Amino acid sequence: MKAGTLEVLREPALAAKLRLLIVEHTQEDVELVLLALKESGVQVDHAVVQSRDEFRQALQSGKYDAVLSDYRLPSWNGLDVLQELRQSGLNTPFLLVTGTLGEEAAVE
Repeated sequence: MKAGTLEVLREPALAAKLRLLIVEHTQEDVELVLLALKESGVQVDHAVVQSRDEFRQALQSGKYDAVLSDYRLPSWNGLDVLQELRQSGLNTPFLLVTGTLGEEAAVE
C-alpha cells in the first residue's frame, strides 16, 4: 500500500442562486416546486406570475436563468408560455411541469 495524504473534503462553495420565473396559478404548487429544488440542493431566487401580461412584464424587467411553467393555467397554457418566450427573442431555457399532461400532448 502506498502512503499518501488524507485530503479533507470541504463542502462545495455556494453556487449562485438559480433565478427562476415561475408561471403558476396555485401557491401550493409553487411551494412544492421550491421544496423539491431545495431538497436537491438548488438555491433559488424566483418570481411568480400567472397572466400573460405579468409574464411579459417580468421578462422585460428581469433576467432569468430559466422559465418554469405549469401546463394548465386559467386563461392560457404552458405551450402558450413557451410561444411567448420564443417571441420575446430571449434564449432562456424553458421547463414545462405538470402532473396532468398525457404522453401524446407531451410529445407534441
